[in-house]
Amino acid sequence: RIFAMDGFELKLPRSQDVLANGFDGHFVSRHRKQYYPTMYTVFCSDVLSETIHSVAYSSHAGEAGMAKQMIVKMKKGSVCLYDRGFPSRAMMKAHFEAGVDFIFRLRSNSLPQGKKLLTQSFKTRKVKIGEHTLTIIKIRNSKTNEYAIYATSLPVSWINEETISSLYRLRWECETLFLDLVNTIKTEQWHSLFLNGILQEFFASLWLYNFTKLQILNAGQITKNPLKEVYQKPNFKLVLDWIISKLPKILKRLLNPGPYIQKLVIKSTATRTRYSRFKERTSKQPASPYPYNNTLWDPAFLT
Repeated sequence: RIFAMDGFELKLPRSQDVLANGFDGHFVSRHRKQYYPTMYTVFCSDVLSETIHSVAYSSHAGEAGMAKQMIVKMKKGSVCLYDRGFPSRAMMKAHFEAGVDFIFRLRSNSLPQGKKLLTQSFKTRKVKIGEHTLTIIKIRNSKTNEYAIYATSLPVSWINEETISSLYRLRWECETLFLDLVNTIKTEQWHSLFLNGILQEFFASLWLYNFTKLQILNAGQITKNPLKEVYQKPNFKLVLDWIISKLPKILKRLLNPGPYIQKLVIKSTATRTRYSRFKERTSKQPASPYPYNNTLWDPAFLT
């Protein structure tokens, strides 16, 4: 099993019930916070089946804390992929205790050894974390000519530039998951002002996402090879729209979706290349040109 873990923020309606349950906008400066309350979530995605393995949510930020709860739910011997927001000694220790391997992309200052590695010619280094040993590897990005640093607990026979970079590329499935939830399933278009109703919609959308992905998987038309840059993928929205239109019959077992979805998968499958496009990271600016219209002043500051 190969998993990817990442955090995602969902905007909630600013209702009395949502506020009473502890959800509020996060601070965008010292004295201002966003108008709409935020639900902080962490998703654990099974990147080979492209399904959601587990999810945690909270009214307060704390991705690492939520992620640690899900590590114990993973099968021993599996691998989990993380971006630069997650690495810490506590997270690594949780993985060692659970028997789950990891690949963390590191900031240059995440570990003293990682920063030193950037200035040295060799590409790997062993590091002790308590009783355990991990490997730090430096890999050059051929498009940007910059180096990225990764920390992994994988066996030595796995640790080379091609394998680590190929496995880490699979983490992008988390980003496509978030895109599908918000843009395709429209998860943030809530129909309730009460937290209980919002959670029902949230988990219903996760079920619908997983059901669609599993139907695509069961069609048996896609051959998975996680280490290849070139891969095949069908049109998720096309299959999802068909399932939604036939959902009452499917739930009543009056229609077997398998043969129909197989035809849709064959019809819409396209060949794609991982990381075929590259865009430099930039700071996101407020969507509104009037920055005070979409934020609230902290009441404590006003008094």
